[in-house]
Amino acid sequence: MNIQYLAFCGLILSASFSTFADDTNTQIANTSDELTPVEVSAMRFSDSLYESPVNATNISAEQISDSNLSSTSQVLNRYSDVFIRNTGGGTFMGQPSMRGFGVNSQSRVLVLLDGQRLNNIDMRGINWGQIQVNDIDNIEVLYGAQTATYGNYAESGVIKITTKKWGKNGGTFGATYGEYGEYSFYGTVNYSTEDYYASVSANYFHDSGFFEDSLNWNKSVTISAGAKLDTKNELGLYINFGNMFISWPGYITAGTAAELKDLYPNNLTKTEEHSVDYITASLSWENNTAFGEGSAHLGLNIKDNSVFNDYVKSYGYSYTSEPTLYTLSFDPKYRIYLGEEDESYAEGGVDFTYDHLSISRSPYTNWGTYYKTLHSKIDRFTVAPWVAGKAQLNDTFSINASGRYEAVVNDMTSNYDSLSDDELVNGFAGQLGLNAKINEQWNVYVRFDQIYHYPLVDERFSLHGWGPQYNNSNLDPEHGQNYEIGTNFSKDGFVFNTSLFYMHLNDEIAYDGTTFANKNIGDTNRYGAQFRLGYDYEKKVGAFTSWTFVDAEYDSGPYKNKTVAMVPDIMSKSGLWVKPIDYFMVELNFIWNSSQYKENYADLGNVSTDKIPESYSLDLTVNIYPCEHARLFFAVSNLTNHMNCSYASTYLDWQTGGALTSWYVDPGRTLRCGIEIKF
Repeated sequence: MNIQYLAFCGLILSASFSTFADDTNTQIANTSDELTPVEVSAMRFSDSLYESPVNATNISAEQISDSNLSSTSQVLNRYSDVFIRNTGGGTFMGQPSMRGFGVNSQSRVLVLLDGQRLNNIDMRGINWGQIQVNDIDNIEVLYGAQTATYGNYAESGVIKITTKKWGKNGGTFGATYGEYGEYSFYGTVNYSTEDYYASVSANYFHDSGFFEDSLNWNKSVTISAGAKLDTKNELGLYINFGNMFISWPGYITAGTAAELKDLYPNNLTKTEEHSVDYITASLSWENNTAFGEGSAHLGLNIKDNSVFNDYVKSYGYSYTSEPTLYTLSFDPKYRIYLGEEDESYAEGGVDFTYDHLSISRSPYTNWGTYYKTLHSKIDRFTVAPWVAGKAQLNDTFSINASGRYEAVVNDMTSNYDSLSDDELVNGFAGQLGLNAKINEQWNVYVRFDQIYHYPLVDERFSLHGWGPQYNNSNLDPEHGQNYEIGTNFSKDGFVFNTSLFYMHLNDEIAYDGTTFANKNIGDTNRYGAQFRLGYDYEKKVGAFTSWTFVDAEYDSGPYKNKTVAMVPDIMSKSGLWVKPIDYFMVELNFIWNSSQYKENYADLGNVSTDKIPESYSLDLTVNIYPCEHARLFFAVSNLTNHMNCSYASTYLDWQTGGALTSWYVDPGRTLRCGIEIKF
């Protein structure tokens, strides 16, 4: 089967060039909440990109569909300037990183699904399995500090995912098949009138994995409905529930990158198995009048985990834990139009969030030491009022400003050494931007952000997913400033975005593997630039290239002038697509990341000279549309079968005292095909 797939690949490549589906692609019609390629919601409501001081990317439903990817993390890794760090090789694995953040990046990039936060309060990353790609209407990525309007997690950016609502009547059914035990089935049925809509979809995905012990599967059902109460008000309901299983293939222990190549792809150490039951639900209200617009989301996010950890069998122990997390959120907000043609406005709202985490861990014995049954419970209450506005000074210049106060209360109890703690944390974030709208398709902006990041629950108590290990009572919040200048331009099919930024943080928080706790490691500086150029010729052929350059260094403390770990200096995404006839489309994408320093438990300043090597992936997709009701596809990920590694950590072996490096490698070449029917 592999030879046949590769032969077909060669025929396609010799016949034509390949593809992208850039931000300028047309999106599915009749979906009221989707953002067009030139709209952003940096100020919590939709505005023209050319009237906003922000660098952003929009990924449409059509682009996601044509990509034939299985998870949101894969879509982000291909089409946005977000670096996805994979620590398990599974389809629903991967932590997002942008603007020069390393191993703590999953808590510095805010991920929202229909207005509610998906970031966990413990050490675990985003559960991408809760987001079905077939349900997505739009993904908006806001680059840079957004803490003034979006809060604590948005230190380096925001990923906003909006699900489909007002769709066409009918249904969609599809199936995929690929190497290494991959197969999936999905289906959606929609019905709508002028006054209401309803949709039901189901999804099953199975993947045995490129590596041994990397089985993952996901089963889910999505229900959405909505109604127009009158000409001004609309209600929407979204519910997604299901369960998933993830087996971590673990890591390869190798002293150097050269030694790793000799061991790849075998010799992985199995670590954990997760079984997760989840529910994501939201109730939304939208209001539009001649005087303003408002919205509110009431959200619920539940994850009930069962974790088996077979931690390095040679160390002699394993255990199970039962962490349960749920989040309740409510975010009422309103914008009032001011001035002529609604060019100026004032807006504000309050974000309420309640997070709960309870953990039970089974007892175990490790080298003669008995560890008792552990029970812990943490509640976190967050209240964050915010205000923002825009003043249109004349036909060209406008000022944007926003401010946010965030107060957090932690309430924790545990039988781990009688640990109990209550605390209040609060802080302020602000933003000020000056925008020059040269014309309807070109703007230049400058902005300043005052950043505030209070310690997360996991940073505060070092949970590691199984219970509090340390109480970091002296951990200070991060705070700092972000400066940015940029421009957005489009004309005659060309799209161009670029920005330069500098971020200074005081008291940055990082994990110290020698003490198994987070700590303030001093000040840091991040200098960087983003560049994106795209072209679309009458939806027949298009291309894009994007580049991100970052220099992240410690500015004070014991690691002064050293490089922050797990930050590639250069990230690049490029693509070419061609659709010479209506029923045939080919796409080729190339992702490249420069080398980066490994996480070093013994020395955060990275004295080690052996880096994670550069990584790249060449991906091919072929779409065939025999009629308007059917689509066939063939896809190859990592066409060259290059060995990639996006995460590695060096630590001191407590038995021998020697330095060991755990390498978490990414999958090699993977072949897939599928069919989709619409009616």
